[in-house]
This record gives sequence, C-alpha cells and structure tokens, in this order.
Amino acid sequence: MKCLLSYLLGAFVCAELLYLPLSNLAFLLPRSNIAPAPELPVFYQKIGRTSRFNAIQGSVELAGAGCNRWEELTGQTQGWSMFAPTFGPNATYLTLMITDDAGETTELRS
Repeated sequence: MKCLLSYLLGAFVCAELLYLPLSNLAFLLPRSNIAPAPELPVFYQKIGRTSRFNAIQGSVELAGAGCNRWEELTGQTQGWSMFAPTFGPNATYLTLMITDDAGETTELRS
C-alpha cells in the first residue's frame, strides 16, 4: 500500500510539471470554443484561432480544455489577478546608466 501511494504521488507531481507550463502557455494561444468561468473575476484567454489548419487548432482546443478540467479538479486556477486585477499587454524594465570619471557609460538592466 505504501508503494502504491508513493507511485500515485509521483504521478501527481509529474502531471503538475506538465500542467503548470502548459496552462500558462494556453492563455497565449487563441481558442475558439471557450466561455469565461463565472467564478473568475477576469477572463484572460484569447479568443480566436491559433492556426488556419484544423488539426493544429483542434490540438490547441484539446490541450486547453484538458488544462481547464485539471485546474477545476485540483482547484488551482491560473488567473493572474492576485496583486494586479488588470495588467497591460506590455511591460517596462528599468535600467540604470552609470558614468564613471573616465566618461565611460555602463547600463545595468533589471
């Protein structure tokens, strides 16, 4: 029994290692047959088609639907609204320009 539980735990960890990056990638790929979940305050999924080829679009829809079912089953919705309910499509990165006594400038990126 102890061996079976360790295998089940290992299978769950492996499923999580696949789910987390795939579910975050799924938000970036447009899907056509998705409706917003009523319990989520913000809907991040892009609507549309990823590809003009039905085989590729079908794979995207299937992977997205699988991620949605897994997040409902495990209760780990990937909604990025914990600290910022809305966010822009672009990000800003600060840099620091340092000029030494010799006049050479160095840029330190964050």
